[in-house]
Amino acid sequence: MVHLNDPYWLLLLVLVPPLYWLSSRRRKALKFSRVSMHDNLRSFTWVGAMQAVSFYCALIAFIVAFAQPSLYLSVEKPSIEARDFVLLIDTSDSMEWGMIDPTIADGLAEDSKPSILTGAQKKNIVKRIQAAEASIQEFLRQREGDRVGFIIFDKQA
Repeated sequence: MVHLNDPYWLLLLVLVPPLYWLSSRRRKALKFSRVSMHDNLRSFTWVGAMQAVSFYCALIAFIVAFAQPSLYLSVEKPSIEARDFVLLIDTSDSMEWGMIDPTIADGLAEDSKPSILTGAQKKNIVKRIQAAEASIQEFLRQREGDRVGFIIFDKQA
């Protein structure tokens, strides 16, 4: 679609035909003037006609250019409703502690530290960081099209 930013300039196009008429009338008047004047004037040949056509084409082009035409291609982007999320992830030492696997139990249990001697964990116990990672992955699967940011912090926030 073509849009004109200043369409009032096109009103000047109304003046082009009278201007052409006046200039052609002047040329016709020269035919009936004194013969001695015609010696100095150039005859109206195809070169003269090309000059006139070029002048009026340039005049029309300038007037249209002043109107500032703009071509708008209507490309509609589908509107997508998206949300922005920011997830804070704790990577401190406390995230290495264990908790009851949330996929097995309905709730969280008391903190469970790994055994000091063996480093082994009790049955059905997962590290908090593993549970957080699984929860984040599940959350991201449900958030298609949304923007998600991460803020990772440790002992010092």
